Amino acid sequence: MNPTVLCIGGANLDRKLKLSEPFKMGTSNPVTSQISCGGVARNVAENLTRLDYCAVLLSTFSDDLDGSWLLGQIESMGIDCSPSLKQPGMNSGSYTALQNPDGEMLLAMADMQLADSITVDQMEKIWKSMSLPDAVFLDTNFPKAVLKWVIEQCRKNRLVLHVDPVSVAKSRKLPESLEGIDTLQPNLDELESLTGTSLSKHEQQIDACKSLLERGVKKVVLSLGSGGLLWVSEESQFSIPAISVKVTDVTGAGDALCAGVLWGQKKGYSYQISSEAGMMMATKTMECDSSVWPGLRPSYLKPLLDKKQEHNNAC
Repeated sequence: MNPTVLCIGGANLDRKLKLSEPFKMGTSNPVTSQISCGGVARNVAENLTRLDYCAVLLSTFSDDLDGSWLLGQIESMGIDCSPSLKQPGMNSGSYTALQNPDGEMLLAMADMQLADSITVDQMEKIWKSMSLPDAVFLDTNFPKAVLKWVIEQCRKNRLVLHVDPVSVAKSRKLPESLEGIDTLQPNLDELESLTGTSLSKHEQQIDACKSLLERGVKKVVLSLGSGGLLWVSEESQFSIPAISVKVTDVTGAGDALCAGVLWGQKKGYSYQISSEAGMMMATKTMECDSSVWPGLRPSYLKPLLDKKQEHNNAC
């Protein structure tokens, strides 16, 4: 039976506006637009569902038309949304990204007031009504008190917890003690925010990751964009270069990386092979115009990763 992963955090509408030519201030800019399902936890849940995991989404939905459409779309993908809350009278969460003509994000705006409305009391009631999952994914869209409570529950119940800080501002919601987090996956800006230091050199980045280990995290996966990935834990430390890619849209690439790392570890692959899985998924996500690569299947990843595992064992 495939593992059950509880994904806690944001589910919202993604509105992507892609510039047809370089951006000009003070005038109308021609764009192409697209609306789809988004949200970090939701994206991770869809990635895992496409890899045949049992993904359960604990998020917040409005009772407006956008919320009803969003919930229906997510459930139609096979994601269990039964623990999620419906918050009446609020606008649905939304993420609007303005992209350069080459697909790189120029500006993003997130209306996440709906996610801010969930309370610890609500989380406690939901948690008591559920069976414990095999692993938990958490983004930082919920309030600070809720994040701290979830981390503590995972620590008490010895659940594998993978956390994405999401953004510089939201990374500040994480508690000082990070005990209970198995894997933390920041990008460089978020790592600088979490450690309060400027990290221009590789050695500084390693030291910063190690400082998070001292705060209780077991593994740090530092996403460096075109610079690849840095893995730091007590047992191992390695870098993986980025895969050459023609970028269509970067939205969702980090979420795919999270899902791939989590999938690989639950499948029993090594840390390095699990990271390779995440990098492969992130690359394919950037090559398409969706927040989750529509072609993702276990049959795509497994032969490639088995071959890499055999090569590493031979070495």
